[in-house]
Amino acid sequence: MFFRINGQAVWARGANVVPMEQLEGRFSDKAHRELAKSAFDANMNMLRVWGGGVVMPLSFYRYCNELGIMLFHDLMFVEEQFHALEKTITVENEIRYIVRSLNSYPSIVLWNGCNECTSESNDLYATFALTIVAQEDGTRPVWWSSPSSGFSSGVFGIDGTPNGKKLIYNFGHYDSIIEEHGPYNHGYSKSFSTVNGHQRKG
Repeated sequence: MFFRINGQAVWARGANVVPMEQLEGRFSDKAHRELAKSAFDANMNMLRVWGGGVVMPLSFYRYCNELGIMLFHDLMFVEEQFHALEKTITVENEIRYIVRSLNSYPSIVLWNGCNECTSESNDLYATFALTIVAQEDGTRPVWWSSPSSGFSSGVFGIDGTPNGKKLIYNFGHYDSIIEEHGPYNHGYSKSFSTVNGHQRKG
C-alpha cells in the first residue's frame, strides 16, 4: 500500500504486530522498545497493530514516534468466535476511549475497523465503529477492514479521511478490491505460487 504523508507518497513496508505476552501484566517497556527498534533496523516503515490482539502499551506508540515507524491501527475486532463487533454503549465508549487516548501519536496514520471482516451483510463497521472513529479523529484515513474494497461514500477520495458524509462500504468483488493479503495468498504473482489453493479466476 502507498500512503501520502505530508504530501509525499510513501510505500508501506512492514509487518503485523501481535501481543508479545499472553498475560498483559507482563508487558515491558524494554520489550516494546526492542520491537519497534527491530522493525526500524529491518528497514520497515510501518507496523500494523492487529485486530486480533490488544491495544499496545503507550510506550510502544512513543517508540514508534521516535523512530518514524507508521502504524496501521486496527480496532480490536475479528470475525470469528467472540470477537465480532456488537452495537452496544460499552463498545462505543471503548472505541471513543481508544481513539482519544491515541490520536495525539503521529505514528498512527490509519484507523482500520477489523481484521478480515468478510460478511457483506455486516455494515456496523461503517455505520457504527468507524463513524465513531471519524467523530473523534477526522485527521486520519478510516478503513473498513483488511482486506477491503474501501468506501463508496464518507471519505475524501484523495486521502481516505472522513468528509462528514455517511460512511458507506463499497461492497465490491475482486475487480474492485483495493487492498488484499498479498499475492502469495491468491495466486496473482508469477514469482510466488499459491499456498492455499485460493486461485483468482481469469
